[in-house]
Amino acid sequence: TDVHIHHNFSYNGCGFFEVSSMPNTGSGTYVKGKFTNSEFHDNVIVDSGWISLLQVNNTRLTNVRWENNTIVHHILGTTTDADGKTVDLNDFASSYIQVIPFNSTSSGVTGGGVLEPGDVYWTNNIWYFDPQIFNKFPTTGVDATHPSSADFVKNIVIAGDKFYTTDPGFVDITSTTDPNAYDLNTGSSAIDQGVSNSNIPTDVPTDFLDRTRQSGTAYDLGAFAY
Repeated sequence: TDVHIHHNFSYNGCGFFEVSSMPNTGSGTYVKGKFTNSEFHDNVIVDSGWISLLQVNNTRLTNVRWENNTIVHHILGTTTDADGKTVDLNDFASSYIQVIPFNSTSSGVTGGGVLEPGDVYWTNNIWYFDPQIFNKFPTTGVDATHPSSADFVKNIVIAGDKFYTTDPGFVDITSTTDPNAYDLNTGSSAIDQGVSNSNIPTDVPTDFLDRTRQSGTAYDLGAFAY
């Protein structure tokens, strides 16, 4: 409980966060663990896999929040492996899979997990996906600002998040090595687009660069406050 993961830069990672637990009573019977009252905020995640892999089959999640994160996915190129075969890097980046609620058997625990509305929140995150990703994977272009039809994922409470396939006004949308490139330019469409709730002033008072979070008529989206 009370885990806070913030102000990190992730590039080209398999995934950003995974939760799994398997407490054992000593008799061979596994008991579900708990992950609660925890937050992920002001992280910049570029060309990486899932922001959250939630093993709900063995972990009960309550009040877990993703607030003011910046998630960016460029179209990736190809490379040649040791056998001379051309490999499409997009096939290995999980670039369109951002949340996985896993409910099969793992860590000795069978399925039957629960993820109810109000257990997991996404608030004021900004998502950018290169539109070519959806040209390659046309069935996976699920708008991150709306609940999907998948079990469990549809129960994530989403408020303020916006999804872009055009540059919302980053300093340098092409960057892969500098998180500060995802600061917001003047006129960015992410400025003043967020929502307010009682958690934000306490939980995310400053941005990735430690600037005061609210300076306009509303909160800005993502890890940077203009």
